[in-house]
Amino acid sequence: MHHKTHRSVQFEITPVNRDIEKRWIQHAGLRSEDLLFVSRIHDSPHPGTRQYSRLLSGWVEKLGLDLVP
Repeated sequence: MHHKTHRSVQFEITPVNRDIEKRWIQHAGLRSEDLLFVSRIHDSPHPGTRQYSRLLSGWVEKLGLDLVP
């Protein structure tokens, strides 16, 4: 969700990612009302854009890919 506008952010999930996320949801025992990613800050239920950026950067690094600046 955008912080300033409070509008949802839409993005595409590839079939491979969909399968991985499905397996994670089953492994973690998540329900439909649960968030896939949670915030490290207890006052906020979802992570902020900076935390998403750190997550993504970590995944990209582990995959051996380069981030485009």
